[in-house]
Amino acid sequence: MIYDHVRHHLRRRNTELNEVYIAMSLKTFAFSLIAIFIPIYLYNLGYSIRNIIAYFVLVYLFCSLGEYFSGRLVSKYGAKHVMAISFPLMAISLIFLLTLKDYHWPLWFLAITAAAPMPFFWVPYHDDFSKAKHQKTAGKEIGRLAILVAFFGALGPFIGGMIAEEVGMQIAIATSTILLLAAIPALFRSREIVKQRPMNMRNFSIRRNARDMLAYSGYGLEASASMVLWPFFLYLIVGSYKGVGFIATASLMVAIAVMIFVGKITDKYSKRKVLKMGGILNFSTGVSRVIVSSLGAAYFVSVISSISQIFLQIPFVSEYYLRADEEPRTEYIVGMEMTIDFARGFGFLILFFSTYFLDIKWVLMEGIVMGAFGALLSTYITRSATQEAVSVVKSPVEV
Repeated sequence: MIYDHVRHHLRRRNTELNEVYIAMSLKTFAFSLIAIFIPIYLYNLGYSIRNIIAYFVLVYLFCSLGEYFSGRLVSKYGAKHVMAISFPLMAISLIFLLTLKDYHWPLWFLAITAAAPMPFFWVPYHDDFSKAKHQKTAGKEIGRLAILVAFFGALGPFIGGMIAEEVGMQIAIATSTILLLAAIPALFRSREIVKQRPMNMRNFSIRRNARDMLAYSGYGLEASASMVLWPFFLYLIVGSYKGVGFIATASLMVAIAVMIFVGKITDKYSKRKVLKMGGILNFSTGVSRVIVSSLGAAYFVSVISSISQIFLQIPFVSEYYLRADEEPRTEYIVGMEMTIDFARGFGFLILFFSTYFLDIKWVLMEGIVMGAFGALLSTYITRSATQEAVSVVKSPVEV
């Protein structure tokens, strides 16, 4: 009976992992069609760099306000049910973006619609995956998820860029909306068992988690630089949706092979060493982005940047989930998500004020360099007790 119980438990956890994989892959593909093109789309509609930066400041400000509410819902109704809310909300936000050219919605309103789905996706997503993953093979499972996300994420920019260039950005947005709605059924292939537990943010200790908050802030700044500012910078060089999409797709395809390798060594070797190497590599490639001025250099730097991000992303996220196991899970995730929102919002706020003194290219370069320093901050995430214990067994002197 014990064997049957364990086998059922493992099978259910694997099923939950598969559901997370499928939902995340569909969501990634849908958003990758248009995500990196949103600032470019706004720019081509005549919005200034200052207004575009202000839009992202508001997105992350509004997003931070929703994290607590999302955590409460996860504690009461379960992660998958809350995550399911995010997909139609994403679709609605894209519909407003789709009709922006005709109805001229104010950017603050677009920011609210863009921010609304984020807490309802990321808080339950992290909560669900952190519970479903297996501690000893967390790096491998995160690597597998990263491969799926990268594969679908790699297809998106090229396809989205082709659609936007040939038939218009509105068609790309409409395609993304349909795919988002198609992802909802993937979450409920198995029944969700909800263990209700009241969420109390007093259980989240800022003092105890200060290093994690600093690291996650840096991780968010690097992600914003890579997903928002770098594609915009590339557009100023290549001048087309198609060109930016092809560069993004080509670089991610190369990185997929590296993900398999990094996912394995993250579990086999010290996460800290891989993480530190990833931080240094990301800082170096991040800084090198600002000197790109030709198409060939853009391809080269994009490929190297995508590879270096893997060495940071997989050990960092693996360590993040192990830390969530050691803390009150939902409170920890909500606290960290609020932190990353404030960090991104503050980073874009600095860029907003910079628009009064710098032109568009220098503002983007400032943000890209900020993201490079963020990669270094990511390496300061607290070492989990599990990893500490493993290190003690392997090498008492080293610790």
